[in-house]
Amino acid sequence: MDQTEGKRIDDGYRGIHVNIYISKAYPIEIQFWTRTHALLNEYLHANIYKIDNMVLNQYAVDLSNWFKEVPLFPESDGLEVQSYIDFIYEKVFYSDDDETVNGQLDEECDF
Repeated sequence: MDQTEGKRIDDGYRGIHVNIYISKAYPIEIQFWTRTHALLNEYLHANIYKIDNMVLNQYAVDLSNWFKEVPLFPESDGLEVQSYIDFIYEKVFYSDDDETVNGQLDEECDF
């Protein structure tokens, strides 16, 4: 699906989608998200995904914009305090008994 000019309905969700086609097998889709958009995707997909309602879509966009405004934790000598996004992300996705995210290793990726 070509979305070079944006989505038909903007719901605030962002991600890089890569589709891989191997011979006649089913396509494989890999999605890359920042931690912020992983949180948004988890919430939006469970509550608003593909509902054609302009009020809900605007709420999703406003929520996405709010996340952009969350201040970053200032770098301080010797303080090991997580940013708000990292704290919430780890509460949502990390298991208490290991260092995986939903069974997958968490790799930092800035884009």
